[in-house]
Amino acid sequence: MAGASTTAAAIAEASSTSAAAAEMLISCMGWRIGRRTINLASFQVKVGTILQLASRPAPQVAPMSSFSVLVSPTTEPSPGAVQRLLSRMWSRPCDGRSLEVLWRLVLNGIPTADSLPLLQSRQCGCGLAIGPTRIHLYHQCAIVQPTWLAVQQQLCDDFSIPTPGLLQRRHIWMGIRPHPRLHQGIWDIVAIKLLAACESGRKNWFDRVLKLQHATVSAARRRGGGRGRARSSRTTGSIHRPPMAPGPAMIASVSQVVLAEFWSGLTEIASLGVLPPAWLQVVPLNHPFLHPDSTRSHWVVSSYE
Repeated sequence: MAGASTTAAAIAEASSTSAAAAEMLISCMGWRIGRRTINLASFQVKVGTILQLASRPAPQVAPMSSFSVLVSPTTEPSPGAVQRLLSRMWSRPCDGRSLEVLWRLVLNGIPTADSLPLLQSRQCGCGLAIGPTRIHLYHQCAIVQPTWLAVQQQLCDDFSIPTPGLLQRRHIWMGIRPHPRLHQGIWDIVAIKLLAACESGRKNWFDRVLKLQHATVSAARRRGGGRGRARSSRTTGSIHRPPMAPGPAMIASVSQVVLAEFWSGLTEIASLGVLPPAWLQVVPLNHPFLHPDSTRSHWVVSSYE
């Protein structure tokens, strides 16, 4: 109740007519939203929507809580930590498509067995898992593991720390630095580009498997005397994504795509000059992944030296 200090006497004084009394009452009523006071007389549909949503948790809170548990099963759900992660990541100079992967990963919006029951019986491109989940596709799959290991190896080479258990899921999915000497901004970009590379790999092997299925169906129809479907880019394949069955050959082929995608993402960041100029002065010259050149005038991708 806004205007609670209005006395009954003031209302009685204005009650010579019912209209005046009603106007006085309405002027004393309203809501407080934060530091704002909204009078009943100025009520709008937009205000009503804000008031309705104020008492409800944001629709993203539940998936953010689930994501935080998925990252660290032994810790309490922390949607606030995930919100802070996304806020920080969105301040990094990365392209929207790369950032979208993290956003969809958090909200379970990527076609995986976690979000689509239809995929729970589908074989992963690696041939080693049925119903690939987010954890499998973006961390454990044999197709993406070479890239995860490449990131870990560079950390070991530069910081001379033991390999086992160095790079954990939380380091990439939550952007938590595995070593205090890492620059947080550079590490965030590494995490974003690694997840984007994993997504590129998922799309690559999925497309190859579909092409193989379509080609197999078309061949069976032709053998049966039926009319085969018109040839398309899926059935004919392409130089970069030929039809292929899940298994060792797929692992060998697509894992190289993921690795190349990761390093090309960092190379693009370095060459476009989009990193904050202030970073050139504070990032160590021997920093892994991305570091300034000796004159601190431009960026160098550590892997390619």
